[in-house]
Amino acid sequence: MTDQDSQTCNFKDPENVKDILELLDKLGSDSGRSISSPVLGILGEEAEKYFKDSDILSSLGTVFTRAKTIRGSIISDSRGYPKYSSLNDHDSHDCVPKALKTWLPKAYAALLFMLFNCDSGMTKYSLGEWSGQKVNGSGGSKKDLHNWLTKEKLGALPFTPGLIKRGFSTGELTSNTGETVADAIKNIITHDTPGSFQKVLASLLFACPWDNALLGHALCFVTKFCEKVGTEGERLKEKFKGYSEDLKTVCLEVGGSLTSFLNNSSQSHILAVSQGNSNVYSDVFKDDSLDDYCDWLKRNLKNIIDALKAMSTDCKNWGSPHSFEWGYTAGPFLYGFVPKTTGWMNHIKENLPKAITPLIESLNELKKALEPSSSTAAAAAGAAGGIFGLGGAGAGAAYATNAFGLKDIITGLISRFLS
Repeated sequence: MTDQDSQTCNFKDPENVKDILELLDKLGSDSGRSISSPVLGILGEEAEKYFKDSDILSSLGTVFTRAKTIRGSIISDSRGYPKYSSLNDHDSHDCVPKALKTWLPKAYAALLFMLFNCDSGMTKYSLGEWSGQKVNGSGGSKKDLHNWLTKEKLGALPFTPGLIKRGFSTGELTSNTGETVADAIKNIITHDTPGSFQKVLASLLFACPWDNALLGHALCFVTKFCEKVGTEGERLKEKFKGYSEDLKTVCLEVGGSLTSFLNNSSQSHILAVSQGNSNVYSDVFKDDSLDDYCDWLKRNLKNIIDALKAMSTDCKNWGSPHSFEWGYTAGPFLYGFVPKTTGWMNHIKENLPKAITPLIESLNELKKALEPSSSTAAAAAGAAGGIFGLGGAGAGAAYATNAFGLKDIITGLISRFLS
């Protein structure tokens, strides 16, 4: 960004749920249409680089327009935009798309948590205790929803560690019940099938910086990627010349492990994205983007594994309804997962880590299979040896062994200089 650009950018990044809802509402309003149109175009192009038949334009447009209902269920005056009243053309082409890619996953996790605590239909999962509570805390002894919206801590303990702050103050809150808030959220996030918000994150998986809230979507993507490579590996072999010869076999194994983890309720008791998660990445892959998929996996498999490890440790706090009602844990929502079985809290502490351990082992095998094949590495090393004047193939083999170590490169340069 140039100095001139930075001077014309009025945009301030969101800091909490209140801000991101205001931004989304602004983009869905009549006054924000001149901004949202280029934003949709930019994010649409990013999504379509990697996935065909992306419906991000309609899905994200729906999130924009329906954010007002969510915002209006929480605050009394949702007509104004105190933080985002003035946005300019530069904001729409740079700042807003960047902010959305960073903040949409964070907002998704927070809204998931709120939905499952506010919806009375979630009592079958031992959740939904906020459904009858007033947003502003009036008219009842229980004020957990109000406290969560307005406070960062309850005593010395933080509310829902890992989730973004909420940022609301008591004076601006409505007297609506939690059920009203849940009904508004269900316009964009659903449990039985992926809603508009879930579809947006599916399309923007590669565009967003990593956030643990993307774990559910990421595992759905890896599952479909492995299914494609495992079943179509022969047809696609020209695309994978630079990778391990075991990639197809490994993908078949990893795809099986992931399918079992995502679909076997006796293992995980939670599921990614929604009940219809298996369809999120169906028939969207582009053959020409396979290298891009592999590059993304090489960059993010560690993030995926680390998030799984965090979830495996964190789940010990998910065994009590009060932990959610009082906001002591963000539960599986922090990772983009939702409950699957009615008795999930009774089994999650023991069963989820057992299900995650072999899954991590499979993903580590995928990491190895995505490394350059030995022949590719040797060829590249030979070329490097020639560049540094170290004697062709023999030197190249040495470089392959040492993975182009800095010490070896410096030694080569010195030798070349002295010769």
